[in-house]
Amino acid sequence: MLRVLLSALLPALALAQTPAFEVASIRPSPALANWSGFQLPGGERFQASHVTLKAMIAYAYEVREFTISGGPGWASSELFEIEAKVPGEATAARARAMMRTVLEERFKLAVRRETKDTAVYQLVVAKGIRPKLEESTEGGFLKYVGRGQVEGHGYPMSGLAKYLESLLRQPVLEKTGLTARYNFKLNYTPDETQAALPVPAGVATDAPSLYAALQEQLGLKLEPAKGPVEFIVIDHAESLPRIEVLMKYAVLAVMLSWIAYGQSATPAFDVATVKLADPREPLDIRTSPGGRLTVTNQPLKNMIKQAYGVESYQISGGPAWLDTERFDVEAKAEGNPDHAQVMRLFQTLLEDRFQLKVRRAQREGAIYALTAARGGPKLTAAAELKTGERAGVFNGRTGAPTATALSYWKQGRHATIAMLANSLEGTLGRPVRDRTEIAGEFDFRFEYAADELSNGDFPSLFTAVQDQLGLKLESTRGSVETLVVERAEKPSAN
Repeated sequence: MLRVLLSALLPALALAQTPAFEVASIRPSPALANWSGFQLPGGERFQASHVTLKAMIAYAYEVREFTISGGPGWASSELFEIEAKVPGEATAARARAMMRTVLEERFKLAVRRETKDTAVYQLVVAKGIRPKLEESTEGGFLKYVGRGQVEGHGYPMSGLAKYLESLLRQPVLEKTGLTARYNFKLNYTPDETQAALPVPAGVATDAPSLYAALQEQLGLKLEPAKGPVEFIVIDHAESLPRIEVLMKYAVLAVMLSWIAYGQSATPAFDVATVKLADPREPLDIRTSPGGRLTVTNQPLKNMIKQAYGVESYQISGGPAWLDTERFDVEAKAEGNPDHAQVMRLFQTLLEDRFQLKVRRAQREGAIYALTAARGGPKLTAAAELKTGERAGVFNGRTGAPTATALSYWKQGRHATIAMLANSLEGTLGRPVRDRTEIAGEFDFRFEYAADELSNGDFPSLFTAVQDQLGLKLESTRGSVETLVVERAEKPSAN
């Protein structure tokens, strides 16, 4: 009897231990996207934008795309975007494991690892030349100075080989025999993949090729060879179902998330009061454990912004009192819903008590384009995250908490340029599009004046981004997602 019971339970236990996103939405990506890549923007969220199936496999299995073989033609051409919730701590390792589960479930992906002899480069010490490298125990990072310019600070040869792989899109085997960490500078003529970046000041346009620069400046050489390379072979993959089926998945995911903590499929607060606010009260919107929502002295426009996760510049239409008349809201849900679920309840409350009706639309509007500044980016490759650290762009201020800020700062930790663009968007109140074409994760910190203009002691945000990061914010126009308020009425009595 015990054996029969165990045989029935083991598959269920194995399924329960399989890492999976709590909720995951996958859909085709629009032709034009604000950013491309993967990120953990904070909290329990995971996002991917403008990525192919092969890019997803590369992320999930921590391999380069050029080491993925087989699969249908669309695996390299069709673009997708993902919005998912990571249960518990959102780390890169957990997100990759959950991505593998998503790929197996949604794309019916079946892969295997296979080692084959293939064309590679070997990074070796050039014959008859002493390596031009300075041993160092400090640093441990590769700094991107600009187009065709990098500096190693206490950097190992294995790391240099990985960097060369990203340029050559071909495996590079580290065969130098040099085991220490080194300081070095490399200045070369980039290939067409980096040609869009500006030439740094003082860099000759006739810099040697990458191959010649390695030998002349570092005493190293790239030799074509054959060598063993591990490939991810795609044995099977299916495209996403039709949009009607995707909608069913989305509805099912929402229902399951509510059923999980005892709510019905139609989310609503158990108790809610709405009344006109006392204008002397401080402005506040906050959620508390136990499904509580407290809104103090807020206009409807701010409530829409919070409930639908948009910025003020994205809200258009509605009556004149939308951002003038202020209200208080006290609401309580059953169970212990998370923040995202409380916001969905908040939407239902606004639809019920304010008769709110909105729709999403795309319109032409003012945006900022984030590009590489003249002189090239001044970015440092990210050091590995320590236990308990989280990737992202974090904000802070200087000065006493109760006094006017002297300055503000932003600090990137293992951050992508897309993460920086998202952070700048929140600060500037206008969409920021990443048009740098700079890939990778970086560590950085910059400080700027507390207002839009320099106060003499600190630069403006625009100047700080350019001088300290080597990037530039350019005002232009582009497509902006807008939440159009088609109807709103003053709330009914409680």
